[in-house]
Amino acid sequence: RMMHDLATYAPPRGATLCFGPPSLQHQLTRLGVEWRPLNDWQSLRYPDTRLLILQADGETLAQHAAELRAFLEAGGQVFMHRPPPDFDRARAALNLPVEMQPYRGSALRAEGDNPLLASLTREDLYWLGRHAGSPWSSTPLAADMAEGVFVRRLDALKGTTFEAERDVELEGEIVRAEGGGVIFATVGRGHWKLNLPETGSYVLGLTASGTPVDDVYPTAEVFLDDQRIGVLYVGSRESRLYTIPFQARAGEHRLTVAFTNDAHRPPEDRNLFVDKFVWARDTGEVNVENLTVPAALVRLPVGKGHLILNAIRWDAAGRNQRRAQRFISSLLSALGAGFRGQAQTSVVEAERMTPQPNLPWFRREADHVYMGTSGYVEGRVHVAAAGRYRVWLWARGTPADDEYPIVALELNSKEIGRVECASDDWSPHLLTVELPAGEFILRLRFTNDRFSPTGDRNVWIDRLEFEQVGGEER
Repeated sequence: RMMHDLATYAPPRGATLCFGPPSLQHQLTRLGVEWRPLNDWQSLRYPDTRLLILQADGETLAQHAAELRAFLEAGGQVFMHRPPPDFDRARAALNLPVEMQPYRGSALRAEGDNPLLASLTREDLYWLGRHAGSPWSSTPLAADMAEGVFVRRLDALKGTTFEAERDVELEGEIVRAEGGGVIFATVGRGHWKLNLPETGSYVLGLTASGTPVDDVYPTAEVFLDDQRIGVLYVGSRESRLYTIPFQARAGEHRLTVAFTNDAHRPPEDRNLFVDKFVWARDTGEVNVENLTVPAALVRLPVGKGHLILNAIRWDAAGRNQRRAQRFISSLLSALGAGFRGQAQTSVVEAERMTPQPNLPWFRREADHVYMGTSGYVEGRVHVAAAGRYRVWLWARGTPADDEYPIVALELNSKEIGRVECASDDWSPHLLTVELPAGEFILRLRFTNDRFSPTGDRNVWIDRLEFEQVGGEER
């Protein structure tokens, strides 16, 4: 299969354009994607452009809905990265059959055999959280991998509603029916009977609200006959509708909602309130391909093209950065993005640099340095030609208070740039700087050491790679 793919490979035709903030452009450059900025929406035409990587607010998306739809219907691919909180404006303007619900948790690879899904591996979407407890205890999945899920709109389906407080069987220390619903003040479960008239696809809607602790809202796992069909992140104090697609046979079923992440830290108390349910038969008239479970990554056909909606935080993956880079590189490649080859670079090895005098908690290893406190390492460099350079700092770090180590680059004691080493794995962290020609003292300064109950912020530095670039900064 590999030899066949190599023999039949043809480079993708058409350009990859990007419309988005500098942070997204920075990430694409870091990945090595060959892209150009979209400066004129009238120039967005297929097949001259094959792929548009897009991140914008709802107003901008609605304003350019006509250009987006024309591009998609002609055969273009649009990768919409982390849609905005006002996504409803874009959804209405583009007439999309899905809405975005708040969610906070993991997103595993879905099962299926479509070519786009085949480009994704289970490992690259298996993000881990911080390990706690004994060495042999299980490491939890990352709780911040995705920030939303995309689900069918129930208003387009004819549904059946039933109140949560009726005919319910409850489990849990403080779980009770009151106030026109069911309140989960501790972890617990509620069970209801659900009669489905025929075998097929359905959508279940749960109207619920919650209260947070440390800005984390309730998580509800939903089961049908003891088989989990979805996870809901009830991310609002106001009552909202949250939906899950599922498959079921005709007949009576046992529907279970489990509140799983109770917490109490005065004055905050995380609780879940379930008001009512609605379920509806999904006729399957709209083809929505869920690429992950839950649906944080979906593909929608639009004319001859496809719209890919992504709520996976691959650009802020922290300790899962290596998996995230493999995931997004594979996905963009499958969508038609090209990647530039390895450019010629000049390398400065950190272990050959000199540490600040009397720097505590410093260690020089065979191929890197470790810095356990703020300070610097320095060395002499020769810049042969003045100009703009991409600087790749290969490093890893550990966070404290949700912030990773920040390393500043200094040239003759003048700071020329800084970068947050936001990865527990060895990864390249990109800066773009202007360098004059000549001999200089280059310093790498660790600026924000911290030890707190949330962690110990330290940095490991391998090397710097310098690549001279010309033209427009990308």
